[in-house]
Amino acid sequence: MKRGWWEWTMRVAAILSIPLLISSLYFFFSQDADVDQYVEIRANPGMISQITLPDGSQVWLNSASYLKYPVRFTESDRQVELEGEAYFSVRKDAGRRFLVNVGDNVQLEVLGTEFNVDAYPKDDFVAASLVTGKVNFHCRQQGQETVHMMIPGQKVVYDFGSEKLVCTDTSIESDIAWKSGKIIFRDTPIEDALRILSKRFEVDFQLTNSLLKEYCFTGTFIDQRLDRILEHFKIASACAPAIFSGKFIFYSQFWKICGFSGIAFSSGTLRGLFCTQKRLPHSLCAAARGADQRGFAGVVVGV
Repeated sequence: MKRGWWEWTMRVAAILSIPLLISSLYFFFSQDADVDQYVEIRANPGMISQITLPDGSQVWLNSASYLKYPVRFTESDRQVELEGEAYFSVRKDAGRRFLVNVGDNVQLEVLGTEFNVDAYPKDDFVAASLVTGKVNFHCRQQGQETVHMMIPGQKVVYDFGSEKLVCTDTSIESDIAWKSGKIIFRDTPIEDALRILSKRFEVDFQLTNSLLKEYCFTGTFIDQRLDRILEHFKIASACAPAIFSGKFIFYSQFWKICGFSGIAFSSGTLRGLFCTQKRLPHSLCAAARGADQRGFAGVVVGV
């Protein structure tokens, strides 16, 4: 009798252990499988997406951008892939680096910080602006990997073709304005200004006169339509845009090329737009920025 009871108990235990074993194996292998599973996010043209990563870090993805990251970060690091533009607010984790891969031989390494990365595939460069903390910018120069340590308020631009790295002070306010739906120019060259508009409104621009590249703009746009913004450009600089084959073509009136220096005006949610034919000295930049914030109209800026 005792032997029969013992055999029956063992059989029941064996039967019950099978589901437990299967569950344990599934849990074990599913944990490993998570490492190889990825999430892919694409922001639609003209839209901004906000993402929370597995470690709690926050990412804002700009128009027509792409982000790829694992379902679960590894124990050694936190790696993501970016095509386009994104703003990162990285949660501190001293034991795991946060790595952003943005193309061939370019990687940003951080521990805990906030920064902006501009790396659209159609462009031949990568730009990074550091808001807080520290970022190591890894790239290849003359066939060797180099590392540049960024500091807050600095912008790094790396050219893939020439492998040239340029570091400058930047207007963080302007670089990350897209994150809050604004467009802010701070003595911004017209090529950069039009590129910002191109990303925001998913349109193409073309400059037909090389002298237009000397123009720089200072101003703030909030919730403005593209046609209104271009009208402000026309008034401030006499750069008259026309549409041809779906592309905005910028040309310039002769009197403007000959040396008219610029105006500022105020309309609705645009708080002044200044145009100059060369980069302003620091003192004039501050004056223009102050006038922009106060919304003064009809101010002439001499250069």
